[in-house]
Amino acid sequence: MFSGIVEEIGVVKKIEKRSSFWTIIIEAKNTASLLHVGSSVAVNGVCLTVVKKSGYRLFVNAVRPTLEITNLKTARSGAKVNLERALGVDKNLEGHFVLGHIDCQVKIVSLVKQGDYYQLELECPSVYSELVIDKGSVALDGVSLTVAEAGKKSFWVNIIPFTFSHTIWQYRKRGNLVNAEFDYLAKITVQYLKKLRDKGS
Repeated sequence: MFSGIVEEIGVVKKIEKRSSFWTIIIEAKNTASLLHVGSSVAVNGVCLTVVKKSGYRLFVNAVRPTLEITNLKTARSGAKVNLERALGVDKNLEGHFVLGHIDCQVKIVSLVKQGDYYQLELECPSVYSELVIDKGSVALDGVSLTVAEAGKKSFWVNIIPFTFSHTIWQYRKRGNLVNAEFDYLAKITVQYLKKLRDKGS
């Protein structure tokens, strides 16, 4: 489990491709020094396992279904990725509960600087629209953000300068696809209400 507070921007150094999975080699000085083989790490919000370490490099595997649903399949050597270690029992939960299980990719409709912050509009697939709630939480590329406004086909979030400059959001542009994990608590609530409705019918 994660909190959506990115700890470091890592750099993809190499990708070893096999038919059923890829091994992604990421250089990250701070994160690598704190993890060991078997540790979980969120890469652009995707929960992956460290299968090998070499100096400041982490080796993680991404299986085919994970690649198909996330933007890791577009990663190339030199690409920058958001990294977060799994939550420890002694850590503060400063974002929200993030499982690292991506629901889908969403497209950036606009990314505009508004004074000292950035306003971001993203398309929202209709199947997930009921999970996007005003003032609710969403993890985008592993970054915990608050929904500023929810529309029928898109939603908006605001990104403060610190978050923008300390994550890969500084490299994102209109049209880019980002990993989206919708709020777990909202998923539970919607699922529970659907079960109640189905029983009533």
